[in-house]
Amino acid sequence: MHAEHNEVDQMIASLEDSKKQAEEELHETEVYRKEAEKKLHKELQRQILEWNEQKDKLLEEAEKKSGRKKIEQASKEAEDIIQELRSIKNEHRSFKEHELIDARKRLEEAVPEFDRKKKPEPVKKKQQDS
Repeated sequence: MHAEHNEVDQMIASLEDSKKQAEEELHETEVYRKEAEKKLHKELQRQILEWNEQKDKLLEEAEKKSGRKKIEQASKEAEDIIQELRSIKNEHRSFKEHELIDARKRLEEAVPEFDRKKKPEPVKKKQQDS
């Protein structure tokens, strides 16, 4: 009976060792999982930041391109109006008031939108001490 009791004690000790080893492996696996999550989170944040920077850059380029097109269109319209006024001048015709008003209106409309929104502020005269 002593031998059987000894064998049971060895089995219990072996099971306890196996349990302890499994718990250590579980802890080690948990540490690796947490490290992997941190690395993945950090990489994801980096990619999100990079994506946002790229998006902002592309939007800025698109806005610049759009602005250049508006400026080119406004310049062409202004040139057309100037050419029309020169034509009237070269024909020795007198300018009629409505032609000048129409030309001024067309020039104002030719200004790109982003410039029209910014109305010039009136210049304030500095008061001098007397």
